[in-house]
Amino acid sequence: MRTNRLTLFVVLMVLIGLVLQFRSSKDSLTDKLLLGIDVMAKLATAGGLIGLVYQVKRDKDLTEANFVVLLNQNFITNENISRIYNLLEESKNDKQKDENLFKFPDDIIDMANYLSFFGPFWGLIERGVVHISTIDILAYRFFLATNNRFMQDELLCRSEKVEAWRNIYLLHKVWQAYRYQNNLHVWQEKSDLSKKDPTYSNITKECQPTNYI
Repeated sequence: MRTNRLTLFVVLMVLIGLVLQFRSSKDSLTDKLLLGIDVMAKLATAGGLIGLVYQVKRDKDLTEANFVVLLNQNFITNENISRIYNLLEESKNDKQKDENLFKFPDDIIDMANYLSFFGPFWGLIERGVVHISTIDILAYRFFLATNNRFMQDELLCRSEKVEAWRNIYLLHKVWQAYRYQNNLHVWQEKSDLSKKDPTYSNITKECQPTNYI
């Protein structure tokens, strides 16, 4: 029963964000259809992550180290996510001043899927199912995306879509605080998401990182 409730909770959080994104969008019908495809991809990502978490919880012999390995494999074996990761590598740091590397409609969908890989983590961290230290192996990949100017301009900081990325904002605040507290590096601070979007503080103002780190 507890497993079913958590699954329902995470899926509902993804759905609510996506409905808000869809209703507030002023894009064309074609763009909205593409968004519909993206909805299904996000739900699949959320479902896969939840399944991975409970695979660990069900198997008493599966240690946290094994879980981290599985989590990493789940990331690197997704071809579309890996493609976006490579583009993010090409455009990191000072190269963000160059021409936008994300040029095709599929890039936007895959960018959204990349971010959506991390979205469900916030619900799991908030409920105490997973600790931020457990997923810190993915910190570089997370900040590589969230602190990327192109990713911000195309998705994270667009006024009509910012509510859809609420969980990413909250996760960013807590994860960044965790790394600062432990004297760990946060990548691409020059384009820090918290400084880029004026709505960041409004969305995250009630979130106290000390409750989660």
